[in-house]
Amino acid sequence: NRLTSVEGQISGNLKITTVVSASSSLLYPGFKAFRDQYPQLRLQVIATDEIIPLDQGAAHVSIRVGPKPNGPDLIVKQLTEINIRYYAAQSYIDSFGMPKILAELNQHVWALPSSEKHHIPFIKSLLQHIDPQQIVYQSNNFSDVHLAIISGIAIGPMEQYQARKYSQLVPIPVEFKKNSDALWFVYHRDLKDSARIKTLYKYVSAEIATDGAIDT
Repeated sequence: NRLTSVEGQISGNLKITTVVSASSSLLYPGFKAFRDQYPQLRLQVIATDEIIPLDQGAAHVSIRVGPKPNGPDLIVKQLTEINIRYYAAQSYIDSFGMPKILAELNQHVWALPSSEKHHIPFIKSLLQHIDPQQIVYQSNNFSDVHLAIISGIAIGPMEQYQARKYSQLVPIPVEFKKNSDALWFVYHRDLKDSARIKTLYKYVSAEIATDGAIDT
């Protein structure tokens, strides 16, 4: 009864785990709108690329990127598709040109996440077409990779909603196999009646749709 009473309130602590690349520009507008409406709520964000198990109480909500999470005790809702494309800064194009077909990819240099993320489908697909020595910039943080692309160091991957913010970025006109990755809002079924979690989902999903992350 005490747990039901607490979960019916929009106050207290709410711990959220999410991937590093999604924790800032995509999610924070929703977090701010949520906090503005419910100032007694305290948010704690754990930004990590590791999957934190929800059944152990380490977090209330997990916002994950990739294929749809599965588990018998999980409630999973899709926030948006993740539309990855490969971009080059205009300064890079002016100096080195742009690949137009798959066979030309290996003639260019690339900025990519480091090896522990090479299992990600869109990275794995690219690596089939380029030699390792063509990767001239690597980082374990997607934000660092994005800065390398924006500054013109190399070509690299970026979500479309992020790339739209930089007028100097141009998508390369090479088609890759479309991946089915998405951004997922995940919580444990024991919290299915939590007013805090239901309301957080409402605000985050509304802000993502408004921001244009969902391509229609």
